[in-house]
Amino acid sequence: MEIGYRLGRRHRASGVDEARKSHVGALEAALLGLLALLLGFTFSMAVSRFDTRKSLVLEEANAIGVAHLRTRLIASPEREQFHLLLVDS
Repeated sequence: MEIGYRLGRRHRASGVDEARKSHVGALEAALLGLLALLLGFTFSMAVSRFDTRKSLVLEEANAIGVAHLRTRLIASPEREQFHLLLVDS
């Protein structure tokens, strides 16, 4: 950083022409565009992973609910055992 700072001060003092300034501006814009693209891809991947995780949790919750409802169909003496097993797991 120090070297870049000193070089920048030297070029500024020597009177850099407008063409060189415009090239630096174009380079800066390209780098910021590349950074924005990289951030966009990163957030896109994170959102897709979140959606996948959310759907898997929802499927598991539905499976647990169906298992709980099916324990109600079992005869009365065994129903409590199955219900306790379901609650414990």
